[in-house]
Amino acid sequence: VAEVGRRLPSDPVGETGWLPAMVDSSLDVKGGSFGAGEQLLEEIRTRLFEELPHPQPRRSSSGAPLRHTVAPPRPLVAGDARAQLIYERLAERLLEPADTDQAEASGLSPAARQQWDHYLKLSQASIERRAGLKDVRGIPRVTRTCRADGTLLRLELADWRGRQRVCVWFDVAGEPEQVRLVSSSGSEVIYTRDAFGRTLEDGAATHLSQLLESARQSVLLYDSDPSAKQEQFTRRMVEALCQAVFPRLEELLRRELEEGRQLIPTSEDLLEVELEQLLR
Repeated sequence: VAEVGRRLPSDPVGETGWLPAMVDSSLDVKGGSFGAGEQLLEEIRTRLFEELPHPQPRRSSSGAPLRHTVAPPRPLVAGDARAQLIYERLAERLLEPADTDQAEASGLSPAARQQWDHYLKLSQASIERRAGLKDVRGIPRVTRTCRADGTLLRLELADWRGRQRVCVWFDVAGEPEQVRLVSSSGSEVIYTRDAFGRTLEDGAATHLSQLLESARQSVLLYDSDPSAKQEQFTRRMVEALCQAVFPRLEELLRRELEEGRQLIPTSEDLLEVELEQLLR
């Protein structure tokens, strides 16, 4: 999980003192009912963040069980909005169907094309959600720069302080060709379609990314085949993903308390960072 090193602000949620709304979640009710995959993910979310730990039997110094039980402390992730936001983003991805119609035309593998298209979709949606916001100087946080012929050259997003955070560059055909991300500390990361293709072809996917994709496929199968056997398999896959993610978050939260510094990005930053970056 992404880690940053800076002093904790007075408001642990973020420097702005404002907790952004949760990312648009696929767990929201659609048409008044949940699909099988959505129900399962909501059940797992409830267990992670809302259920109290089961009381454990107390034991004497000799190891014999005593009559009274004691409830273990509630996990830190259960009460942390950032951890819940990460689960919401994981759930969104797990419920996402595959779309590889244009894969062959691009020259990329279907998986690479799908990953790049998904990345662009989320990046542009993240920018557009902030189109009506202004920074502390009253300047719009989202700006568009066009070529002489009127086609879009770049789409930029600044944070509430006016610092550029995202810039999407477009080719002459109007297609996004590069995404430039700038963290709150000033470090830059640039993504292109070719880079996404090389990453997949070189087999450089991380263990967490592999778990995520396996869990996504199992959720899609469960939606089409809501049998008890498929439910059991899907539950195991999603829980394996959670076991790989949330104990790491728990450790970072514990260190935040002990060291007095922020190790997990703010909720606002988590909304603007791609899920693949969070899983590194």
